[in-house]
Amino acid sequence: MRQMAVSVLGSLKDQLSQPLGGLQKRLGALGDFGKRLGLDKVGGALSNVGKEFAKLAAIGTAAFGATVGAAWGFARSIANAGDAAIKSAQRVGVGYESFQELT
Repeated sequence: MRQMAVSVLGSLKDQLSQPLGGLQKRLGALGDFGKRLGLDKVGGALSNVGKEFAKLAAIGTAAFGATVGAAWGFARSIANAGDAAIKSAQRVGVGYESFQELT
């Protein structure tokens, strides 16, 4: 039984070796053709474009974050100044608008 299995495997190997070898040659030729067309360089260039785009996106995100942070800080400082003016007016015992006219 074991000898028959080895024989069947040997026969399958013989039958598949030639077609697979031919397929391997064709795929190799296709790869060579792609290289001659410069497809390997195109793939590398596209990879580089993707990397550069990722860098630009990171820079853009950082710049946007810095701009939003600065705007937030400015708005917060204005709100703090207004809050301080209202609290000062309350301590003095006058309305906010009257306090504004005094300062």
